[in-house]
Amino acid sequence: MNNLKNFGAVIAMTAVVSGCSTFTGGNFTESLDASYQTGMYQDAALRVEDELKFYDVKTDSFVPVEPKKRKVLEHLEAAENWRMAGDGERSIEHFDAAETLYKTKDEENVGKKALAAIGSALLNDNVRSYDPTPAETILTNYYKAIAFWKNDDKASARVEFNRANERARLA
Repeated sequence: MNNLKNFGAVIAMTAVVSGCSTFTGGNFTESLDASYQTGMYQDAALRVEDELKFYDVKTDSFVPVEPKKRKVLEHLEAAENWRMAGDGERSIEHFDAAETLYKTKDEENVGKKALAAIGSALLNDNVRSYDPTPAETILTNYYKAIAFWKNDDKASARVEFNRANERARLA
């Protein structure tokens, strides 16, 4: 019986300690940051594309961008790096994917959100999917508008600026 109590205490302590641990990005995050900080935006974008499995390094080819669950930040990283590298079309594809994921997150039911909060409190924040702030959703539309504008698509840019304005008003 005493061994069972000790085993239970060890399990409980492990759960508490693992809940307090933090995630480190490792080599991917460091190399992405290094590329970004040195102005090598295309290299940074390709790293994210590879991480999302949208780019095959061996064949140097891309696959179409589709929203990947729990990968909002990666889509935003790729979008902004492509925008900075001058590839507005690929940037817009990633911004669209991020917006689709925002909508999916907004439509989650209350029960799912409550379970995620409980899991995060008991285990670790990495259990939760990323929840963008209102400012990030506004900036998504703003940067997407800039990408459209740079591609000389002023009508689509106007739409995105209006969406950014509406999101700001709602925030």
